Amino acid sequence: MEEATSPEELSKKAEEAPTEVKETASAAVHQARSTVQAAWQETKNKINVLETYIREHPTRAVLLALGMGFILALLTRK
Repeated sequence: MEEATSPEELSKKAEEAPTEVKETASAAVHQARSTVQAAWQETKNKINVLETYIREHPTRAVLLALGMGFILALLTRK
């Protein structure tokens, strides 16, 4: 079991709590921003690859889009 804490120790912990919460929140925000930036960069790279493919193979890209649309229409049809 834990030892009983004195009022002074409780007061000290209460004073330190907001600082710890701010530090934890700041670290979480930093991690979230890093994750979002990495995902955004990866998405931009994939868009560039897709644009390049479409420019190099426009007919194939149109036929692929039509085929996918047809399949989706069949799947969503009741």
